[in-house]
Amino acid sequence: MSKILYIDHISPDGHINFNKIYLDALMRQKYQVDIVCKAGYFKKIKTSNSHFKLEIPNILYRYKDGITNRILFFLQLIYIKHKIDFSNYDYILLSSYEEISLFFAKYKYKLFIVNHDNIRGLDSRIKRFFIKKISQKNTHIVFEQYIKEHLKMYRINNVCVISHGLINPLNIKNVNFNSLHNICPDLHNAPLYNYVIFSPSASSTDYKFIRSLLSDESFGKFLMKNKIIFIAKGHFSKSNNKNIVIINNYLSQQQYESLFSISNLILICYPSSFKYRVSGILMECISNEKICFIKDIEALKIYSKCFTYNPYFKNKEELINLISLFIKDIEYFKIEKDCKNLFIPDFSKIFI
Repeated sequence: MSKILYIDHISPDGHINFNKIYLDALMRQKYQVDIVCKAGYFKKIKTSNSHFKLEIPNILYRYKDGITNRILFFLQLIYIKHKIDFSNYDYILLSSYEEISLFFAKYKYKLFIVNHDNIRGLDSRIKRFFIKKISQKNTHIVFEQYIKEHLKMYRINNVCVISHGLINPLNIKNVNFNSLHNICPDLHNAPLYNYVIFSPSASSTDYKFIRSLLSDESFGKFLMKNKIIFIAKGHFSKSNNKNIVIINNYLSQQQYESLFSISNLILICYPSSFKYRVSGILMECISNEKICFIKDIEALKIYSKCFTYNPYFKNKEELINLISLFIKDIEYFKIEKDCKNLFIPDFSKIFI
């Protein structure tokens, strides 16, 4: 049985589900895994048969700006290097990384490094230099074949495609409209509406597009006419339209899952700068067979095979048309169940 050291020294909350997916897949494939992460993070990602190895102290996580963050990333990596004997492991998997700090940490052992939003860095001459440097010894893991092809354009060939994977479907019991009031007082009228559309917040959300929707009079009238409540999570100004609810406070995982579960539609909006990466929200929709509408960008077009319908829209008018079609014929809108098999992470490609 191969022994793997699984490191997420950055330990972002946004990667909790991803880490659970990869760790579960490694366990199913009978690897022995030790985990290194931020203090307290292991409790959030703990899976059966995984072993806690090292906790990185919280003092190394006082993030402020780009330079400070890179220094902290570097110190986290150095802390790990001095605390763990890497020779005890067959493989070392770094489930998130920052290219400059990783270069200066000078790890002598080969790493398998997972790329989330890193590949966009090739557009920058400085980041491209460091990415190519760390690529000389380490192997990149990317989620899709087209991302691997993009790396080849820069003569980076030690790349393996391992799917992002899907989180287990939600199993929330007794979620109802009354629970929404506990999440946000402005949702007290939710039971009066026929449909709930939820736009979850993400660091990459196309805020310009969402703001244009929220301020658009014709979109507001469309919501009122069809008894739709539109819930937007993010830092938006409060709307005077009673059919629009803004949630700009923190949502616990349970609150988020409640909103996700009770929504009829999930709106996924990213700008064109969202490139060479995967949407965790989209993965949740596919896993839960939740209908979603997706702003038409190149990075997400490759998932069209997962839908019985065309989920993409370019502007407000196309979005309204999609919602109208959904109201007229809900049964037409489905997630292809067979597509879930496309997202199973298979580590036999890289680990013996």
